[in-house]
Amino acid sequence: MSLTIQKDEYIVTSTKQCDVYSKSGTVASEIWFHTPALDEHIVKNVVSIQIETKSHDQGWVLHPEAGSWSWFDLVVLESPEATQIKVKDGLALMWLSHENKLGEIEDTKQVGPIFLGQHDIFASLEVGNALGVRVCARFPDWENHASEARLILRVPERDTNGSAPRRHSSPHRSRREYTGLISEQITSLKKTFDTYLDAATPGEAPPAYSLVREMLPMGPLRADELAVTEEPPLRLMSFGMSRARYRYFSQFPNVNITDGGGVRGISSLYILQAIMAKVSPDNPSVKPCEYFDMICGTSTGG
Repeated sequence: MSLTIQKDEYIVTSTKQCDVYSKSGTVASEIWFHTPALDEHIVKNVVSIQIETKSHDQGWVLHPEAGSWSWFDLVVLESPEATQIKVKDGLALMWLSHENKLGEIEDTKQVGPIFLGQHDIFASLEVGNALGVRVCARFPDWENHASEARLILRVPERDTNGSAPRRHSSPHRSRREYTGLISEQITSLKKTFDTYLDAATPGEAPPAYSLVREMLPMGPLRADELAVTEEPPLRLMSFGMSRARYRYFSQFPNVNITDGGGVRGISSLYILQAIMAKVSPDNPSVKPCEYFDMICGTSTGG
């Protein structure tokens, strides 16, 4: 790893090979490289962040319609020595930068989006933190092979009008309360699923399986999974969703997605019953259409 300062750019470069192999539905990842500790000048004045990589996936894809599961995250670390992603206001401070091109066997140059202006990442930074690049892959046989990358921070002394760069405000109190509430709801939903699955498992049989429970985050929510706007997010419920559609809709908060078809369809109804009892404990007769903003599905769910 090397640090180069060019005019108003701080460029951290890595030429160390990083290879990540996924064997299951759990995300396989490695923090590839990171910046030195950020000083006060950088934290106060940085106006843009971008990642560039040379990389490829496993070189073949059976179901391209499901998208790429080989990607790069921009992450915040508590310090350069930290091995875990920083958690703040109940959120893991990581944001998707870009995915690998599908089915490429040779390295290709990928340029991620520029994180600008009032993006949440700027308000999350504190003196002593470090920014890092996380190499990720998910689901069996997915791989991420990264050979070279640049993490570029633009830190002008003054903007083009001659004034000091715009400072980034701290998250509003209502945002912190909202993210905390969502984290609590996810934790509660996990407990509800676990209670149901334990009750559905007879004797010494293997634990009952639920795709929904498997897809729930194991730890804190990703920061990019919870975008807060001035209006509350839609509550979406969907039965019998393909993995590609799940990936799209799961980026939105208050999303309820359950399995469909055959026995899984019956299981979905019991899960729905438990969810409704949880969201409206004082009114057992409440209907899903009175809580969710959108309900859709296929197969049994349709």
